[in-house]
Amino acid sequence: MAKSSSSASKKQKLDHLDAFRRGIPFVSCSALAAILNKVEQEGVPELHGRKNIKQAVLEKIAAMAGDCGSLLKQLTAVRIDGSKDMFAQKLWNPVHGIVMKSTDALFVFHWTLHVFLQDGSAQKQTFANRQGIGSRVCMLCKNIFNVRREGDDDDEGKISSRHLTLSSCDLASDSELLQSWDRLAAKAGTERKEALEKAVQAGWGPVMRPKFHWTLHLDGCYEKQGFLPACWVLEAARKYGSASSNTIRFDTSLLEEVTAEHLSVMGKEEGFHLRAHLLQPHACTAKLKKSLVQYNVLRQEGECMTSTMTRLKHGAIIKKGDMVLHGSEPGHECPYRCAKVHCCIELHNIALVMLAPATFLQQRWDMNMLKFREEAGDPQIYIIGADDLLCSVVYNKANDGTLTVLPPAYLRYLELWQLPGANKQGHLKCTASEVLGLLKPLQHYFTTCCLQEEVQPAKASLLAWLHVLELLNDQNQAPLRSRQLLLACEEALEKAVQAGWGPVMRPKFHWTLHLDGCYEKQGFVPACWVLEAARKYGSASSNTIRFDTSLLEEVTAEHLSVMGKEEGFHLRAHLLQPHACTAKLKKSLVQYNVLRQEGECMTSTMTRLKHGAIIKKGDMVLHGSEPGHECPYRCAKVHCCIELHNIALVMLAPATFLQQRWDMNMLKFREEAGDPQIYIIGADDLLCSVVYNKANDGTLTVLPPAYLRPRHA
Repeated sequence: MAKSSSSASKKQKLDHLDAFRRGIPFVSCSALAAILNKVEQEGVPELHGRKNIKQAVLEKIAAMAGDCGSLLKQLTAVRIDGSKDMFAQKLWNPVHGIVMKSTDALFVFHWTLHVFLQDGSAQKQTFANRQGIGSRVCMLCKNIFNVRREGDDDDEGKISSRHLTLSSCDLASDSELLQSWDRLAAKAGTERKEALEKAVQAGWGPVMRPKFHWTLHLDGCYEKQGFLPACWVLEAARKYGSASSNTIRFDTSLLEEVTAEHLSVMGKEEGFHLRAHLLQPHACTAKLKKSLVQYNVLRQEGECMTSTMTRLKHGAIIKKGDMVLHGSEPGHECPYRCAKVHCCIELHNIALVMLAPATFLQQRWDMNMLKFREEAGDPQIYIIGADDLLCSVVYNKANDGTLTVLPPAYLRYLELWQLPGANKQGHLKCTASEVLGLLKPLQHYFTTCCLQEEVQPAKASLLAWLHVLELLNDQNQAPLRSRQLLLACEEALEKAVQAGWGPVMRPKFHWTLHLDGCYEKQGFVPACWVLEAARKYGSASSNTIRFDTSLLEEVTAEHLSVMGKEEGFHLRAHLLQPHACTAKLKKSLVQYNVLRQEGECMTSTMTRLKHGAIIKKGDMVLHGSEPGHECPYRCAKVHCCIELHNIALVMLAPATFLQQRWDMNMLKFREEAGDPQIYIIGADDLLCSVVYNKANDGTLTVLPPAYLRPRHA
């Protein structure tokens, strides 16, 4: 009875909560829960009207006004037809365009057809500039750029141009802008249909079907869905639908039947396989069972299933006799190992593959080719999990047993733009911080492996740009010397031209010359990806018709609020997501005389260092060594992060120093086997975490950042 009463009471409360939610403008469940919890803890603010909320934002921004006036500036746009409007998202007119003027009338910009003159790429497109003309746009040093005059020949090689600077941007007429935009649109349309036009020129036009046109929509489908469904996966639906289409009016009935069949398949346990699994499995033979017992894979009384086919976790099917690739051991010359499928088995619902290895001979990534040799005689069988297989491969076998293997595009070594996730422009699609993680391995590869004479100019250019990235990335840890960044950028630009990349360099390359001036003026160069948080908060605020000014105010107020909190700026190292330490850790700290028996401390798996970098448990880190030591740095593995009396400490397991090679920007250490000898230092004494490679014998190849290199190296 009591249970029934409790259930009824809870139902009433849930109904009341739902009615409350339906009575207010829509917010997500998590947002509403956060609001209600805040109100429950702190009560309802005395002023809580919409105007009060808006006024609170404006007051916070107004409080930051200084000698230069308000923190936010507003622009007034004057349309060509004479009407005025505030700066807003949907301001321009697709027919007339607008003229943008600042409130103090210092500068004027023409905007036409969604093209912003302030953007370097848009300027280049709008004015129909090409690199061969020598056009450049720079708002800081007022470099000139070229525009077409009315009546100019359509031939882009014959341009009579007039030179414009920032102070005279209003001289560009609307007819010039419209004509250049028309040329751009025509050019874009030509490029988009380039593949189909080549097919027509090859004489295939008469046999081309409407399906060829659909290839133009594949990219849009991928952008929208995130994947391209394979057409042949619909064969099952078509097969089942054909069996159901035996009535005169079968349209609705067919759809119902096929949908029911799909739901039935999806409801079965084997409807979705997230791991590799056997196809058409059956009990293994006595001969195979005897082999598995000899390999200590199966007990005498055990049972297993076998098959000639296995479907991998990404959907591909491998068969007995196929050549497959899987990852090789760390430190091996080739990143992939090739083997022939001997048999497919399943033990305890885990798919395994018996493989006969092939010996590695050569890798030619410039030709997308690997070479192996299949040894004669009885193969040395080994067994791995089917989930560890990468793919089956196309190959050719010569008379002497040499295999020429053609790996798929996503396995091509060092061709980063070929990786899954690369966008349609052919660039690697990932976050900036992920690209920075590739910086040290790429630098090490170019330094140690690219030795051919013909690639030396390109190698020198890439290393020069990587050095610029190092300086920018390390500016918080080691202040830059005067003109150090400028000299590095000039060297990188010169080497890029020497490598033959001058024709493809964009105006953005010129901006690197202003980085040093920004650093001299501000004392730092802000990283562009730190604005992700602003974009995230801004997306939640951009839900009004005229949101430009409101959005800027909301984001600015959010920044001021975060910066006003005590934890907004940490000048020392501190733990991230701290929690109370375990009894086992506390016992260890008492043994190290770091903590008393009755004391308490916090622990975490992550610590943010004073310069902003984050270290985690398991990372290899560097800190200064004792005076007089051969190597100025000591390497250790992070064992645990703790905090005592508001001071962040790190428990480290040391690695033994072996060698330093500053000519190759490389240090070598050895991580000793067995229980590590833990020691504790302050997190403020750590220099950085490092990129490293660990060999089978425990040798660590460490790549320290640029600012830790000795000056003489």
